[in-house]
Formats: sequence, structure tokens, C-alpha cells
Amino acid sequence: FNMFERENLKRVNFNVEPTKWEDFKVIAKLNPSDSNKELRKFIDSYLADNRQLTIKIRNASDRK
Repeated sequence: FNMFERENLKRVNFNVEPTKWEDFKVIAKLNPSDSNKELRKFIDSYLADNRQLTIKIRNASDRK
């Protein structure tokens, strides 16, 4: 990500078991990647898998 793209990202917080988070970070680095990149890929995949719902909620919010 370049600086412009980073400015367009939202920082979020969530709860996860500490050992799972540490394992996730280490495995991401071994892949080679990082935890942020892997979470963004998961979100993209999840939204793609639920494309019809994504379209539905965006259309509903456009009507408001």
C-alpha cells in the first residue's frame, strides 16, 4: 500500500485470543505477508462470497 491508499483505510479493533493472534502474525510473516494484509484479503474474500448481500446493503443505504 502506498501512502495515499493507507490514508483511505479505516483502523479497526477486535478481540482475539492472544495465542491465536501471535500464531497468526508469525504464520503471516512466514508466508511472507503480514497480519494486516491477510485480514484485508480475508475481508475481500468474505465480501466476494457474499456479493449479493453487499449489493443489497449498498443499494439500501443509497436510498436513504
